[in-house]
Amino acid sequence: MPTTSRLSVALRGSEHDGWDLTAHLLAALIDAANTTTYAVAQVHSKKRLAKPEPVPRPGATTKPTRTVTVAQLAKRVRQHR
Repeated sequence: MPTTSRLSVALRGSEHDGWDLTAHLLAALIDAANTTTYAVAQVHSKKRLAKPEPVPRPGATTKPTRTVTVAQLAKRVRQHR
């Protein structure tokens, strides 16, 4: 019985997402290729390019991220010493 079947998932006590290891690895590979392509294009571009969106994963929620500079991180570290 495949590990992605509803019975296998129920016996493990997790939720069925329809993704097996191969699907997760393929999504990670696509994300890595997109990130590399973005980095190369950004280096050769005079303007700021939009970062690629990751392949949506089942059960994953997208949270807005905040960009933090190295200077901001250093300031936080100094404050907590």
